[in-house]
Amino acid sequence: MNYEQCDYPIGVNEISILLGVKPSTVSQWGVRKNLPSPDALVGGGNTKLWRIESILNWASSTGRNNNNVKDCEQALNVILADMMSMSEAQLTSARWDRLSDDWNSYRQNMGLETYSKDVYRNLGSYDEEE
Repeated sequence: MNYEQCDYPIGVNEISILLGVKPSTVSQWGVRKNLPSPDALVGGGNTKLWRIESILNWASSTGRNNNNVKDCEQALNVILADMMSMSEAQLTSARWDRLSDDWNSYRQNMGLETYSKDVYRNLGSYDEEE
């Protein structure tokens, strides 16, 4: 089974890119309990992660979808395009790798199937057990 674009984990910085706001705005939404509950807590509970779909649905229903992103594919493209426009593309790749590892750790701790990274470095896919 393929890793679906709607399942990609994103943090505060990626949410700010997706919605066209500052990271501090996203953090304030979290402090004020305006954000949806995180889909995962990693790093000892210090890092919150959401699925792209969770944030996109929330932003669309609350009028915060400033970039008028229509679906998960477009959302992921907005995030990656912004990240890749940075001069430090390798750091971006490392951040995605770290988020992927954190997400897999969370899934493993919850007794859920984990995803394996493939050669294209896109968080990969996982195989269903027969």
